[in-house]
Amino acid sequence: SNDAPKVQKEKPDSTEKKSQSFEDIYKKLQSITESTQESIQQDLLTSFAKSCGNMFDFKSYDNLVTKDNNEKLFKQLSKTLAKYNENYDLQTAIFQTIRVLSRSRMGVNILMTEKFHKLMVTGLKSDRRKLIVQTLAVMANLCFMNKDQITKHAVKHKTYKIIIDILKSKDKKLKGQDRIYFLGLNSLFYLCLDKAIGSAIYKDNTFFQWLFDLFLEKSKSFQDKNFWVRSKLRDKAKAKSKSNDNDEEKSNDSNNEYNTDEDCRLIVEILRILFNFTLVETNVLK
Repeated sequence: SNDAPKVQKEKPDSTEKKSQSFEDIYKKLQSITESTQESIQQDLLTSFAKSCGNMFDFKSYDNLVTKDNNEKLFKQLSKTLAKYNENYDLQTAIFQTIRVLSRSRMGVNILMTEKFHKLMVTGLKSDRRKLIVQTLAVMANLCFMNKDQITKHAVKHKTYKIIIDILKSKDKKLKGQDRIYFLGLNSLFYLCLDKAIGSAIYKDNTFFQWLFDLFLEKSKSFQDKNFWVRSKLRDKAKAKSKSNDNDEEKSNDSNNEYNTDEDCRLIVEILRILFNFTLVETNVLK
């Protein structure tokens, strides 16, 4: 359809309130020092993650979200990560905050260092689902911004092996987690272009068995025409069918065992990483 999407009008002052909220919380984050209590840091960071998690555009805050301000904050958060490495909720909130603010690309050089990479490795080894998700999200962001630098650390610390172990994990907390699968594959998409990493992964038959099994699982409903309809549009159709009290349609829709948006994202990511593998090992698809 060529119809323009309907945009819900915000109240006149809602954007201004959001802007003020971001500025207030960001300024509070700037006040964090090594002497700030652990609980206070956690409250501030959790509040920021909840309020600003969907922020991508920082142009309105050019005077606030600067290279120096972000760098100062990232340095302090790195110290907090190292100091409170067993407070998993705090660690999760820190990586959530870094994930959001790193999108501005301001002051991110400190995040490209080996020292920070080791902090991410600690997060990945935590066996905590939420922490692993946020750590992988930061890893994927950094790979996108500076693949070569992150790859260098990943070779040294065998980070790609840790990610693969997470993806193949039978742990109930990690198994079947589409967000982990997507973010892990997204990171490997960049890392596997390195000859050493790509060749090492290529020799791991269990990884490719897992990868192809995932592809078959996510694409098993491809013959169902509804599978290719985005979830939001399908939900609208379902709501309309309910209003028409069409029992047959409702029954058919309830049998769908897929999430189009998540499944297609994973299918695309699998195909992308396979393409990159062909650049490293031409026999990968055989």
